Amino acid sequence: VDVLGEDHKLHFQAIKRIVEILDKDIDLRALFYSFVKLPEGRMSTRRGTVVYLDDLMDEAEERVAAIIKERGYSPEEEKRIIRDVAVAAIRFHILNVQEEKPMTFRWEDALNFEGESGPFIQYTHARAASILRKAEWNGEYNPNMISHPQEIKLLKLMARYQETIQKSAENLSPHIVARYAYSLASQFNQFYRDCPVLKAEENVRIFRLAIVKAFKKIIRDLLELLGIEAPEKM
Repeated sequence: VDVLGEDHKLHFQAIKRIVEILDKDIDLRALFYSFVKLPEGRMSTRRGTVVYLDDLMDEAEERVAAIIKERGYSPEEEKRIIRDVAVAAIRFHILNVQEEKPMTFRWEDALNFEGESGPFIQYTHARAASILRKAEWNGEYNPNMISHPQEIKLLKLMARYQETIQKSAENLSPHIVARYAYSLASQFNQFYRDCPVLKAEENVRIFRLAIVKAFKKIIRDLLELLGIEAPEKM
């Protein structure tokens, strides 16, 4: 599968037609992305308004560094987190938009730790990891301990994991995975808000730990599919 800009669509169709005429058994498929714009307008090489990836990454890392400064990380941890979050901000912000729709890249959206962004999903994964680190649990649980509507909502959404991945693959649409990951992270945070885990009654605590563990695995897999790291700490 080739990933091309929408301005290459006609060229690709011509190549595909040539292959058909030559009777070659080649399955040519392409994913066409619309243009990424800046808030001030469309990028143009002639006007000198092009943003190169290296410059974009440098600015992303500078912005992330300013956000997470003075949080007590070691130099090694800080460097890793800055890089991982910067990549997540850029990749998710682009992949979250349906490929054929134009998008405007805004830093305030890409680096919003409380909104529809890669860093928000990473932070939610780190929150789940923190809960599991603090818990003393042997992995066993009673599946009949559902006691709150937020547990049901989260479990139902997690159950859509396989069908979502399949739909994304069949349609060559990574935005389906991105949007599902955000929905799942948002639902987990509602569960976290309304359903105490570590301080719950023992049988409920153990059941909720099982939910947290399952969520952590799924959200980590989704981030990996999007090419985004899933930090254990943030």
